[in-house]
Amino acid sequence: MGSSASRDRFLESLNSLATTAVSPDDSDFWDELWKLPTTNSEVFSTFTPGLIRTIRSDQFNNLETLFTQATAQMCQIVETPYSIYFDQALNCVRVLTRITPFLIEIDPNHSEIHTILSKQIDEMCFSVPAQKHTEVLGGEDEGEAQPLALLVVHAAMHMLFLPQFTADYYDEEDYDDEDSSDDEDSDRDSDGSKRALPAVEVSGKKGPKSPQSPDGLDTKLSHQSPPTSGGKIPFSPKSKLNSPSSSPQGRPPPPPVDRNSNSISLAPSPSSLIWSPSALPGFIGNSSKKASNPENAYTSNRLEVLLLLLTLSSEPLFHTTTPPRYLPLLTSPSCPNAPLMFYSLLNTVLGYNPRSSSIPYGSAFGNQSEILTSSLHLLNVLLSYGEPCEILNKGVDEALKVSKKDTGNVYATLLLHLSSEDDMIFCCEGFIRLLNNAHLSLNTYLPLSVERLECFEEVLTLFWFFLRNESFKKCLLEVADVNKIVVPLCYLMLEENSNADMVRICTLILLKLTGEREFSVALNRPFNTHLPTSLPLFRGTHCDLLALTMCTKAQKSDDPSFIVILANVSPYMMSLSLVTSSKIMSLLKFYAERVFWKGSLEKVGWLVEVVNNIVQYQFSGNSAFVYACIRGKAVFERMNLSAQDITEGWLKTQRKLIAANKKHLLIAQPGEGFMEVINQTIQLATIDRLLGALAPKIDKFAVTSNGVVDEQDLLDYIKKQTLVGILPVPHAIIIRKYEGGSGEWLRCYLWGIVFLKVKWPVWDGGQIRLFKVNTE
Repeated sequence: MGSSASRDRFLESLNSLATTAVSPDDSDFWDELWKLPTTNSEVFSTFTPGLIRTIRSDQFNNLETLFTQATAQMCQIVETPYSIYFDQALNCVRVLTRITPFLIEIDPNHSEIHTILSKQIDEMCFSVPAQKHTEVLGGEDEGEAQPLALLVVHAAMHMLFLPQFTADYYDEEDYDDEDSSDDEDSDRDSDGSKRALPAVEVSGKKGPKSPQSPDGLDTKLSHQSPPTSGGKIPFSPKSKLNSPSSSPQGRPPPPPVDRNSNSISLAPSPSSLIWSPSALPGFIGNSSKKASNPENAYTSNRLEVLLLLLTLSSEPLFHTTTPPRYLPLLTSPSCPNAPLMFYSLLNTVLGYNPRSSSIPYGSAFGNQSEILTSSLHLLNVLLSYGEPCEILNKGVDEALKVSKKDTGNVYATLLLHLSSEDDMIFCCEGFIRLLNNAHLSLNTYLPLSVERLECFEEVLTLFWFFLRNESFKKCLLEVADVNKIVVPLCYLMLEENSNADMVRICTLILLKLTGEREFSVALNRPFNTHLPTSLPLFRGTHCDLLALTMCTKAQKSDDPSFIVILANVSPYMMSLSLVTSSKIMSLLKFYAERVFWKGSLEKVGWLVEVVNNIVQYQFSGNSAFVYACIRGKAVFERMNLSAQDITEGWLKTQRKLIAANKKHLLIAQPGEGFMEVINQTIQLATIDRLLGALAPKIDKFAVTSNGVVDEQDLLDYIKKQTLVGILPVPHAIIIRKYEGGSGEWLRCYLWGIVFLKVKWPVWDGGQIRLFKVNTE
């Protein structure tokens, strides 16, 4: 942590920016500002929202210089990645993270002043600089100038995989501690303090010049570069990273970039830089690299850069109708290291093991849950934007290629085209491990001995995105045990502190999965897991678990999705327990009594369809369900309504709703065609024949037993019965597939999670327009 003196000097410099016009040529002021030792907490506490807005409105040129200098210094550290400058680079990242939300929150329609500010910010970040340089960041042609927004995005993407800063690029034998200390000593001032990066010209302002990058960033430095001894520099100031001469000894150089090609390869390069490798071959995990240490030395630096990228992506928080401008840069196929970041974030998330420690309470001695949450936030935000790119080489067994002019989302493209069986198994196991932590962390002999994650909503959102991938869905249904996903979904829906949005994302996932026959068939496997919920005790299958969960939620919510899920799986329920059967009948009775309420008639129709499906297709194994139907015979009899019953029922319902001040729930007065609607919606032919054939037999069986019938004897008696020749012609099985997206709701939900869970107060809640923040 920075000393109190350095904090005071930092605050003094910031106050100067708010009151005095500081020249971009004042190298003493800017050099001192950047080399002051700070921490993230000090930057956020010292650089207050009020101070930033004051600089923005009163001394905008100072803010522009601050943003430009920080961006340029980040570019420079990518070019000359010496550890002596890493603290200075982190200062730049922290400052950019702090001020960016106050640059993108401006609503030009708010006032005339905001319109002027918006124009200034647009010219600063997104307009091409008037003074062009011969060598610039990311340009396809020599002399092509680039906007500052593109510079900061590309520089941050490079910093995520900067050797010895956020990535381990060398083998142990490549290190030379003696040379390293010599290098650092040579870059200190005479008083022993760290020397700031020299200032050079960038777009007409003083600051470090834009550096060289794997994607064409090439700059001639106008100052003396740090010494190049020891072979520790991954690329020299005047050479490109994809040059063989700049690759460390023993490491293959990245493939050269074909400037004349019209396509971009989506293969990560070099793949050795992917974070958190597993034992799998391929890009999700990397068998050629040792598994990363849980106490990874680069984690804190990665967190800072990830937070900056998340901040740059946060335009949807403030502008709900205007298309974002940073997100297209971040998700573009030409964004440097995008495939590396995609696979690194996936490995970090799906390779995480909450039970990695072999001793109870091991997570108390250090864990990686913060990098897990940050990776989830950024990955979900990037996947939620736009549409996938169009692949140029479909069906070809090589790295994916897309057009340079494609404006699609590179991360959505990579996710959609994951297909390796090993990778899919790795992903399925990762989701199973993370989601089951919800209940496994509570089912321990020692309370809280297993780390409990706090990011289940984020994991569920990522799982929702993964369901777009047909290879993943196929692996989940046919190779992995999909019931290991069903159990935590049901638990999270029933958990006491589960919110409505978490219940909804779980519901959407189940809607998507129940559209697949393999999913419903798999539910018939025995359920033996103890869940710490209020569900009634039962012995049965995962069908029972799902049905009980849906019935419980359906009685507390008007959402019809719960009953649709139940209807989708009902043709495949081979053996329901008596507890579940009674619960379904109770739910049917609950809605049958409200048939004249809005939406209830359709729900009754779906529940009758559930009964028909089980009786028609799974009669032999469902004696308990048939018994529950016979016991609820009166419910079905009341649903055989006549015209007079409809009129009387509507009037009775009207009086009840008026008395309860719920008149808005009443349907319009039934007309002549309502009887036809009833008959089309509620199909009772199958259940009527079941009751007509078995109800008298059950009554006779009870009489012969002198009125004392053991329940198990009755179930055994029903098992011996048959309905062959009694039931009508089998009706068609209807499966309602959910094909829609989640639209605006998902974006609000996702950003709401990010806003609440980000460690630092990045955004001012009072300025957010995507959702309402209670600031009281």
